[in-house]
Amino acid sequence: TRCQVTPAYNAHTTGCDSLVVGVPMVSLLRPVSSLNGEIGTDKMPSRVGGSFLKILDLDELIAPCMASYEDIMVKCATDHKWFTDITERLKVNRRTSPLFDTQRWVRNWELGLLEAVTKEAVSNIYVLEE
Repeated sequence: TRCQVTPAYNAHTTGCDSLVVGVPMVSLLRPVSSLNGEIGTDKMPSRVGGSFLKILDLDELIAPCMASYEDIMVKCATDHKWFTDITERLKVNRRTSPLFDTQRWVRNWELGLLEAVTKEAVSNIYVLEE
């Protein structure tokens, strides 16, 4: 099973769900200078998939151009050994990746909220007493 993401708006929840269950995905992440009128990937919504793959050390699934994107998809479908190696690496890397460390994320989110309230960083934050 493979997950292919579109260039303009990609990954987000579907990509994260795919990766957490061990399904690799392919993402197109072109430098802005190489667009030549094609779909850009310079905005945040189009860079999510590449960010997920980067943090999981799966850079070979990030394509710099449409031809490479297609080549990677073909390789996923035809090179069983390569694809199995990618899938196994994903399974190993997701165990230690901060991308899937929910406890760490929640702890940092809570600390950020406490800091904002403690420092009164934003004057319109209201804390309701129980």
